[in-house]
Amino acid sequence: MKERLSRKKLSTWLGILAILGLLIGVVLLAAIIYVAADAMKAAGINTTFMQYVEYVILIVAGILIVRHWMTEYEYHLIDDELIIDRYVGRNPRNLLRIKLSSIVSVGKQEPNIKKKDRFTFRSKSKGVAYIVYKQNGEQKCMYFSPSTELLSLIEERRR
Repeated sequence: MKERLSRKKLSTWLGILAILGLLIGVVLLAAIIYVAADAMKAAGINTTFMQYVEYVILIVAGILIVRHWMTEYEYHLIDDELIIDRYVGRNPRNLLRIKLSSIVSVGKQEPNIKKKDRFTFRSKSKGVAYIVYKQNGEQKCMYFSPSTELLSLIEERRR
């Protein structure tokens, strides 16, 4: 079974408006940084770091855009293996392969394991499923957003 967790695509006009909004945001950011640097220079403060502040803000904004609007996940259940891929744009990257025999538990309740790998863009409050599995002799935990059909199929094949 194959299932893709996709984001809602923007319409053409909404996409154009979003790009124009980003462009206006970059220009406004540059203007604000320029005015702030000018005011700091008038006060006798060194302003050589201000352009780096602008670069850091733009890089962080770019990372947030990619993580929150361009990332999709695909879950494959093939024979006795769960495969999770992440797509950024059209480029897939294999994130995890778990043998169903190594799965300890599957459920909606959050297990008491500190580090949990995230394979969804949805928040924990929106109905994610947790899988605890053994890998290299230690227990690991991950959470993702499968459909009820995929989750029941995982439970069925696990037995």
